[in-house]
Amino acid sequence: MYRFLEKDEESEQSNGDVCFDSLFAPAKIVIPAPILSGTVVFSKDGLSFGLYRTDANAPNGYMSNYAPGYSIILDGLVYPSVEHYFQAQKTSDPKAREAIRMCPSAPDAKLLGQQCKPLPKNWQETKVDVMRRALYAKFSQHKELRALLLATGSKQISALYNTDSYWALGPDGNGKNRMGKLLMETRERLRKEIKNESSQNKSLAENAICVY
Repeated sequence: MYRFLEKDEESEQSNGDVCFDSLFAPAKIVIPAPILSGTVVFSKDGLSFGLYRTDANAPNGYMSNYAPGYSIILDGLVYPSVEHYFQAQKTSDPKAREAIRMCPSAPDAKLLGQQCKPLPKNWQETKVDVMRRALYAKFSQHKELRALLLATGSKQISALYNTDSYWALGPDGNGKNRMGKLLMETRERLRKEIKNESSQNKSLAENAICVY
């Protein structure tokens, strides 16, 4: 399985560090030190996808789209995970979408979603927006997750999937890390919303007329 680590100890940054190993990739992957400096990293469990909330060594597992127990509501439907929603958007067939939504686990949803052919014509242009919408739903609909994400402050967030150089850092640490960037974007959006709400409440309190 993967190990989830949060790395910002300077003593471990000099020569890089082994961030995780995977049942999918026997070779351990060394992420260069500059990526680890002040960075919050997370990955996926390569076996059961069930360790995110209980594994003491996986403090950032809640960030994963596979994290169990965090359903989202979008378009009037309940999706068991972000992954379920994302994969369901790969098809316009109502029956196929429903089959994906009802999958017993996120990995199952992904496997079924990968069978959707052809993909929507504009999928490559819209998939980031689809993921952005799902992530916002997840962290705005679950207060405990919102608190955890906001608690990362201004730290860089990086997804460590050794086979994915688009959503994550990939095998060499030079991937696009779209997932990490979207999480940071979501974090900033939530922070602004809380700030605006606080300002509005303060203004209402200042302008309130007390009647005795």
